[in-house]
Amino acid sequence: MKVVKNTYWNIYKSDNDNNLLPDTSGKWLCSFVHFGGDYCFNDIEKICAESVEKNIIPICKHTSDLALELSDRGGMICFYLNIDDTDGHKKIIKYILDKKLIKRTKSGKLTNISFKLDKQTIDGKYGENFKATLKLSDFIDLITGEFII
Repeated sequence: MKVVKNTYWNIYKSDNDNNLLPDTSGKWLCSFVHFGGDYCFNDIEKICAESVEKNIIPICKHTSDLALELSDRGGMICFYLNIDDTDGHKKIIKYILDKKLIKRTKSGKLTNISFKLDKQTIDGKYGENFKATLKLSDFIDLITGEFII
């Protein structure tokens, strides 16, 4: 595994990350709170490294400690894979559920996080301009957390 750190991101890459294809690669996005959250920064580093070391996904990245210091909004974790890799989606969703990276709403449902294609990021699709092709609800029941596919 290679670890690359820059001002904004800590990136964890497997030695076989060539399987990500430009037209189909994307990421599951999970947010975390730096101060007062469930995870400290060291936990986030361990989760990202482990997800790559255990071959759950080929690439993972998270907001750097410097970027977190400059922000009051917390950070992001991005778990990368191809959109058509159904087994890969199941593996990473199970992993992030086990690590409790998906928050529950006040009503107790899991937050319906999105998978975002890299092309959407490159094209500047954020906020109201972003329409998710895949959501967590395509794979699991948001109330029970059980897989539906």
